[in-house]
Amino acid sequence: MRITLGEAKTFLCPYVGSGLTSTNPKVVDAINETVMRLLPKLPAEGTMARFRFWINNGTITMPREIQTLKKVNIDESPVNIFSKWYEFLTFGAGTLESNSACQSDFVDLGDGYCTHSDPYTAYNVLVTPTENETDKKIRIMGLDENGLEVRSDDGPGEEVDISFVMNKYSTHKFSCITGVVKPQTRGYVYLSLYNVDPLLRYNLATYHPDDTNPSFRRYRVTAVCQCREARTNCYLCAYKDTCNAYTNCLNTADTYTPPYTCVALVKLRYIPLTYNTDPLLIQNLPALKSMLQGIKFYDAGDYARGKVYENIAVSLLREQLNDIEPQNNQIDIESQMPMSRVGVM
Repeated sequence: MRITLGEAKTFLCPYVGSGLTSTNPKVVDAINETVMRLLPKLPAEGTMARFRFWINNGTITMPREIQTLKKVNIDESPVNIFSKWYEFLTFGAGTLESNSACQSDFVDLGDGYCTHSDPYTAYNVLVTPTENETDKKIRIMGLDENGLEVRSDDGPGEEVDISFVMNKYSTHKFSCITGVVKPQTRGYVYLSLYNVDPLLRYNLATYHPDDTNPSFRRYRVTAVCQCREARTNCYLCAYKDTCNAYTNCLNTADTYTPPYTCVALVKLRYIPLTYNTDPLLIQNLPALKSMLQGIKFYDAGDYARGKVYENIAVSLLREQLNDIEPQNNQIDIESQMPMSRVGVM
């Protein structure tokens, strides 16, 4: 059973400050701080998950709930994951913009990407909500077709109405999107490149109703086909001139099947708990209790005692993890030699 925020508030409210009622909003704030502090400590129960990702134009951009990749398989085989420093190692692989490496590797490009795909040329941006919103706008920031910052009378970027009845699009053309500021909405909101003549629509991002300043981590994937639909719309792909698979796709038609997806073990990202039905990332109430007690000492300036309670919380999480995880792999060796020949070392 997954522990939810509503259940955690009832159990933990006596340990917030000098003790509060479960309905006090400070209880939710304290639980969120506790989860935020414990999340980086170790891959605790509830903080890891298995996902399958689409490889889009040689990259994958994490959804909002994922912090980082830990292990990845492509075509059922494990591949390497490198940090953002990998491209700049002395005598290393060098810049990998062309995806020309001889094997598939993942290179961390960092956090801060506000869309899941990048504009491949300068077009207007279409805003499509799934629910009817009242007097809400989304601000899109970036560069225009001339590489200049898009600006409006009220500052950087352009505000576009979030309209379900009549979808709106930006008056500026965006060649690059550097930031998005969105209000909380009733439903999801989609961004797309949009052009009237010729009619074209290209998906850029999907925003959760609670997203207000979206930021996603992105990875470059080397030595893979840049576009799944290469046989029909490679001319739209910004990477077609450097794509190793472009010619192969055209020449071999359906017989060429480059990897389009990958399977990954990921560490989940901290997202503030809001609703009573939200499941906790840290599924260990005693550990959260100890961390809350540690925070009280930290806030009082007693760092030594605060650290003691924090260590107790981490120890409880490690015990839970050891209880759940399988034992370390062991190799059993059975000797085929006669017993009289087996010596004792």
